[in-house]
Amino acid sequence: MAPSVSPDAALAEARSIIDAFALSENADKAVINLNGLMVERLHLDQALRLAAKADAINTKGKAL
Repeated sequence: MAPSVSPDAALAEARSIIDAFALSENADKAVINLNGLMVERLHLDQALRLAAKADAINTKGKAL
C-alpha cells in the first residue's frame, strides 16, 4: 500500500517542482535534482495540472 500524503503536502510539493523548473538554470533541462530526488518534466506536467485544479477549487470556493 502506498503511503498517504495530505492534499496540502501534495500541493506544496507540486508548487516546489513548478518553482524549480522555473529557475533559469533548469529551464531547458529534462531532469533535475530536487531535494535529492530525480524530477522529470513529466512530474512538472503533473504538478501544473494539480496546481491548476487547486486554484480552480479555491477560486470557486471564494465565489460562493
